[in-house]
Amino acid sequence: MERPTYPAALQGLRLAGANIVTIGSGPQGPDLAELDDVLRQHQPKLLYLVPTFANPTGATMDLQGRRRLLDLLAGTSCVLIEDDPYGQLRFCGTPVPTLAQLAHDTPVADQVVYLSSLSKTIAPGLRLGWMRAHADILRRCVLAKQVDDLCSAPYLQAVAAHYLDSGRYEIHLPNIAASYGERARLMIASLRQHFGESLTLLEPEGGMFLWARLQDGLDAASLLPLAIQENVMFVPGSAFYAAQPDPQAFRLSFTMSTPEQIIQGCERLFRATQRLAQGA
Repeated sequence: MERPTYPAALQGLRLAGANIVTIGSGPQGPDLAELDDVLRQHQPKLLYLVPTFANPTGATMDLQGRRRLLDLLAGTSCVLIEDDPYGQLRFCGTPVPTLAQLAHDTPVADQVVYLSSLSKTIAPGLRLGWMRAHADILRRCVLAKQVDDLCSAPYLQAVAAHYLDSGRYEIHLPNIAASYGERARLMIASLRQHFGESLTLLEPEGGMFLWARLQDGLDAASLLPLAIQENVMFVPGSAFYAAQPDPQAFRLSFTMSTPEQIIQGCERLFRATQRLAQGA
């Protein structure tokens, strides 16, 4: 897994008893040199990635990196999980093919498992997702899911199918992506207005999240109680790491707030940071 990574996946793999090995990640996604070392040294069974608008960083792997990653998997038995719930929420930049698309008709095609969801593009409460994988993997996952929850709600599946068949989904996607883009740009501008160079931001090209890092040695976990007192919330970066957490990093989300709330929230966060810096 990357560091940082999606915490629910981290928790699920820990509950399954996995021995988790982490690789560094930056604006272009996972550190492929470090991944190469891990593949050779540990021969992992599974590689979990969110390569497009990652949770929590918002980073996206470029095309060259994706092809290099698939080359690294060739000759191994490692299964790649491409978790892609945010990929259709692009609001700027150039789209890149999914790893599953690039792996099609290649020697590693059967090693790629593609996951996505309707919960990030239609409605948060529509907890319906899907998987594309080799038939043997799908069969085992279906059996495991039946043991876990019997089946997904048929009514919700019927509602989703009706909506998708109606053609409204294709109309809805550009609108919601454009709205998220406006909010992301507003949040970035508001944070830079208040923080200047004292806050490092990783600007996303899509998705739902903004990854920030405090300067001057300030700790995000220590900032959180002061931020709550100012009536603003974020997730400290330590929640997203299996190892080597960055105490100065934290995740913000711009999707559920109005422009007015974003502006006000950035002001409140800055006040809280000033209090932390002053020892208040």
